[in-house]
Amino acid sequence: DENDYTAESWAAMQMKFTEAVDAFENESATQAEVDAAKDALRAAIDALETKPEPVDKTALEAVIAEANGLDENDYTAESWAAMQMKFTEAVDAFENKSATQAEVDAAKDALRAAIDALETKPVEGAPIISGIEDGGFWRGGVRLTADKVVTWNVNGVELPRKGANLALGDAGFYTVFATDAEGCISNTLTFTIDKERPVLSSEQVEANGMTNQDVIVRADEDVRFELDGVAIEGYSKELAVSGSGRHVVKAYDRAGNYSGVFVFTIDQDAPVLSTNFFILNGVTRYNVAVTADERVDYYVNGELAAENEYRCKFLEPGVYEVKAVDKAGNESNTIKFEIRR
Repeated sequence: DENDYTAESWAAMQMKFTEAVDAFENESATQAEVDAAKDALRAAIDALETKPEPVDKTALEAVIAEANGLDENDYTAESWAAMQMKFTEAVDAFENKSATQAEVDAAKDALRAAIDALETKPVEGAPIISGIEDGGFWRGGVRLTADKVVTWNVNGVELPRKGANLALGDAGFYTVFATDAEGCISNTLTFTIDKERPVLSSEQVEANGMTNQDVIVRADEDVRFELDGVAIEGYSKELAVSGSGRHVVKAYDRAGNYSGVFVFTIDQDAPVLSTNFFILNGVTRYNVAVTADERVDYYVNGELAAENEYRCKFLEPGVYEVKAVDKAGNESNTIKFEIRR
């Protein structure tokens, strides 16, 4: 269907199509001419370029219209300048006929974030509330203070009691502002009271366990990790740990709640088995003791024979194939021998 392809590639294919039809209808055409026409049409078909999917700019247009309706005088100069930069980029994306859907969506999201980040200018004479960083986290109770007697509004609910102080202690997300007697509205503070300790876990190993794999430690919220006494910069929900040895992972969430320690050992060294003496050609008439360089589970002829032992003894005649697995799951070398009497 012509509507599925770009005009340029369709025109190029049509030209080769016409030449192919001419060759087909030409009774004097040689086999070489027919084959050349076929190959040229085949190449033109393969070179057809599908038209790109239509780009939906409706949401971007709506955010641009919202930004257009804002008044610069209502916001701080810094936040307004940041929004204007994203506004310009959004308009460019809207007017760009070659913009992809991903580019349009990214411009829309960036402008939306800049609008949401606009900071309202304080009204002269309006009350000012303080006590916690706007957008902050806290693990205990919060005491807010106003510079005058006000009516407090917490999460959209106006509190009946007036005053210059407000104490909040329950865990949760808060949006707080205040209104004075003249009806002037204060700045708004948003913050989170979080009293829950972050929880650490891993799919590769349990706490105080051992594994022979690299480990991903996960938290149930954004945390700042500490690995073996070294703080990891930034907040994230997972930490990759590699390298043999005992590892201690701690974490602190944005409110400062401490996770406790998550301790585990990565052991990627296979245990080594040896015997108490040289066995000539795998045959001996003496009792045999197989020793590992760490505690292991012994498997003899495919069956578990001893758990968490350094040594495994063989006192009876027979043919034996011995291997071992350590606590981390590493498999040892295999020792084969026969006790013959």
